[in-house]
Amino acid sequence: MVLRTSRLLLRPVQHSDAEVLHHIWCLPEVRQFLWDDKQVEMDTVLNLLEINENLHRDKQYGLWLIYKAWDTREALGFTGLWHFFEEKKPQLLYGLKGDSWKQGFATEAAERIVQYAFRKLDFEDLHAVTDPPNTASIQLLRRLGFSFWKEEKKDELPALFFRKNREYQSSFKKRE
Repeated sequence: MVLRTSRLLLRPVQHSDAEVLHHIWCLPEVRQFLWDDKQVEMDTVLNLLEINENLHRDKQYGLWLIYKAWDTREALGFTGLWHFFEEKKPQLLYGLKGDSWKQGFATEAAERIVQYAFRKLDFEDLHAVTDPPNTASIQLLRRLGFSFWKEEKKDELPALFFRKNREYQSSFKKRE
């Protein structure tokens, strides 16, 4: 399902997007927090794309590439709902290439995914996790109405968990 905002088009990631996603995930500014600054192998991307296709088919969520609505030649980044740390529920995920930062694109794309989760998928709540030094992500989550929930060590590193309940979603217009 393609999702839209006033400025963005979010297109489900497909297997043919492997090189695009690999490029984005290998950028230092993206992998720093998403991959704990480790280089991502193409085999990892291909395995995750197989999971993504199954998620989109079976659960109607997964990863979306973010494009400017008027220019779909180059992806700005990605967003979506993904399972981390053996949690039963998927968590909000997003990342942009550095040249797309500070323009509101991440907030707009993540907000659209939050709307989709609550309105279309009927989630009761939504979780997100970030690294403590990722202050931009913490600020984005707060702008979207997420509240700090807990701090835990995951893979021997500290992780901050946030959550948002559907009842606080009334300010969003239904677009589905």
